[in-house]
Amino acid sequence: MVLNQEDFELKIEITERCNATCTFCHQDFGNMKSLKQLDMGQVKFWIDWAARGNISSVRFTGGEPTLHPHLLDMCKKTHDAGLYVTINTNGYTKFVRYERMIVYRIVLDYGAVVQL
Repeated sequence: MVLNQEDFELKIEITERCNATCTFCHQDFGNMKSLKQLDMGQVKFWIDWAARGNISSVRFTGGEPTLHPHLLDMCKKTHDAGLYVTINTNGYTKFVRYERMIVYRIVLDYGAVVQL
């Protein structure tokens, strides 16, 4: 089997914070109080590492990555490094937050949450 650059993705969990309470989630069920998150220096290190390696895409995840105050900067850095950007999101963040990221050709990966 031959692997191409497109086959590799770096997944970075940038925050533990979340604004949802999905029962299937492996995280802390809507932990808005958590202060655990990566800083820009840590994320830049991994983006640079991916750009030097055989990786074509970076996926930001969490918790809810749209709650990280530097997500837009992370997307810009990733895009400027020539990598694709994917964001795992629950879709509960205000639209304007997503709209600001469109310029970086973001792929939003979200799951619909149905409450019964």
